[in-house]
Amino acid sequence: FGRNGQYSLSSIPGFYSINLKDNSTQYYRIGGTGKIIIELRNTDDGNFLVAGLQYKGINGNDSAFGWYAKIDTLGNTIWEKLLNVNESRIPFKVGKTNFWFGESSEKTWVENKGYTYINKSYLAKTDELGNTIWKKGLYESEVLSTSYAAYDSYTNPVIRNGYVYSLSFLKEVWNETNYKDYIHFSKLDTLGNIIWNRRFSQSNQSNRFYSLTAIADGFLICADGKDSTRAKGDADAWLIKTDTNGCIIPNCNAKDGIVQLINPEKVFTVYPNPAQNEINVSSINVTQKIENLAVYNMQGQLLKSINTKASNQQTINIEDLINGNYLLIITTDKQQMAGKKFVVER
Repeated sequence: FGRNGQYSLSSIPGFYSINLKDNSTQYYRIGGTGKIIIELRNTDDGNFLVAGLQYKGINGNDSAFGWYAKIDTLGNTIWEKLLNVNESRIPFKVGKTNFWFGESSEKTWVENKGYTYINKSYLAKTDELGNTIWKKGLYESEVLSTSYAAYDSYTNPVIRNGYVYSLSFLKEVWNETNYKDYIHFSKLDTLGNIIWNRRFSQSNQSNRFYSLTAIADGFLICADGKDSTRAKGDADAWLIKTDTNGCIIPNCNAKDGIVQLINPEKVFTVYPNPAQNEINVSSINVTQKIENLAVYNMQGQLLKSINTKASNQQTINIEDLINGNYLLIITTDKQQMAGKKFVVER
C-alpha cells in the first residue's frame, strides 16, 4: 500500500494492493484523492484499519491532515476520520479496542528565531468507530528551523499486563546544522496516565527506532542512528534490551530525567581493564563531567557509590573487590548515565 505519483498533490489518489495466489494483483483506491497510506491493521471482524495522511488544498497550497479509516476487504469505506492539519496518528488492534499513537507539529513564527515547530507526541484510545475516548501527551518540544518542518517518528504500542508501552523520538534542538534526538520510551495505564518515561541516546546526534517487542524479562528496542556528522555518514545499528522498568542501566529509575547512553565507549574510557587495586575513569568529551560513580556486581547489586566533584577524571579504589566481572555506572553533570564492564583479576 502507498501512493501513486507525487504525494504532495491533493489530486493524486492513495491506494493499496492485494497479491493473490494466482500472481494477479488487485488494486483498491481508498476514499478519494490525495491520501498516503502509512499503516494497515486487520480487525477482529475481518475488516481493516488504514491510516496515513490526507493532502487537501488550502488557499492554493496543499496541507497534510492526519487521516484514518475502517475498510472492508473490497476497499469499501465503513467509516473514516480526518484530523486537524499536521496531526497524524496510527491505529492498531488490541482485541476489539483501538489504540493509536501519533504526533503533531505546529508551525509558529518567533521573533529573532524564525519559524518554530512545536512537536507534540501523544498516545490516544478510540472506540470501535474511531471516536477519541482519551488523548494524552507524552512530551512537547520546541524545534527551530528556517526551511523545513520536523516530525517525530512513532511505533505501534505494546500492550502488556494491562499497561501500554510506546516509543517515540524526541528532537531536543534543531537548526540547519545542529540537533539532538532521543529515543523516548513511555509506560502508561489504560486511561492514558504516564507511569514512567525513559530516554536513550548515542553520544552525538540522531537516534531512530523501528520496533518494540515485549520479552519475558523486559523489552527489546530495534534502532539505528548516526553517531557522527551527516557528512561522515557513520551509522550504527542497535538492539537494546531493557528490564521491565525500561532501564538498560541499573537504578536508572531512581532519578527522573536521566538519559541512558547506548555507546559509552564514545564518551568514557575505563582503565586498566583487567584491574587489580584501582580503576581510572576518564571523559573523552571535555563537556561531559563525571558526577557519580557506582559499582554493581553482575547480579545488579550495588556495591559502592562515590559522589565526586564534576571533573573529567576519577579514580576508584577496588582493593575490597574479589576477582570477577563488575559493572561501573557513570553519571554525568548533564544527567546522563553510561555503563562500562570491568574485570578484577589478581
